[in-house]
Amino acid sequence: MAAGAHWSWLRSISAKPWVCRARSIAADCYRAAEILLLHAAARGNIGAHCRLGVIYESDLCEGEYWDGLADRRALHKVDTPFDERAYLHFSFGAYHGHGECCWRLGDLAAAGRGCDASTARAFSLYRRAFDLESGRIDEDRASTGNAALRLARAFELGRGCAQDFRRARTWYRLAAISLGAAFDGGQWHFKRERLEARRGVARMAQEIAGTY
Repeated sequence: MAAGAHWSWLRSISAKPWVCRARSIAADCYRAAEILLLHAAARGNIGAHCRLGVIYESDLCEGEYWDGLADRRALHKVDTPFDERAYLHFSFGAYHGHGECCWRLGDLAAAGRGCDASTARAFSLYRRAFDLESGRIDEDRASTGNAALRLARAFELGRGCAQDFRRARTWYRLAAISLGAAFDGGQWHFKRERLEARRGVARMAQEIAGTY
């Protein structure tokens, strides 16, 4: 189960003793994952940087990270806001051509988390993410789809680009195809994004035709 989906599920359940225990176990898992990922990232593993960015972006451990004596002296334990930690890890991955890091970095840029807000920069990162993944033999369809979905939103709302419903419809179609393939391949936690893309295609068709 993906970390984000797991944590969303835990948050959605009312606070009961057994749920609190489940949350504690999940936090322990994320703390252990953080340590392992930090070691991998220190050795240049770009995927580890991406996963660390996800952990910090959503503060999956709710601030309860490992804090042993050695950890207190480690650079990563400096009191850096989680948004900034996520930004640094996604930036590293984006610089090295990691598609998922690019669109996730774009989300931070759009929201001004860990950096100054810039819809233009976010748009550029979404497009780069799509170009990096699309057509590769080992293409990550989830990354392609998420990047396309964000480009579709941008064209629909005119964020970082000129508003264009026809281009938005094209990107929603591409997003629906890629996210559908990712979902069918087992990445079921992108169900919501897949549905959004499908609805976007229909909504843009109405906008273009002028029928509501």
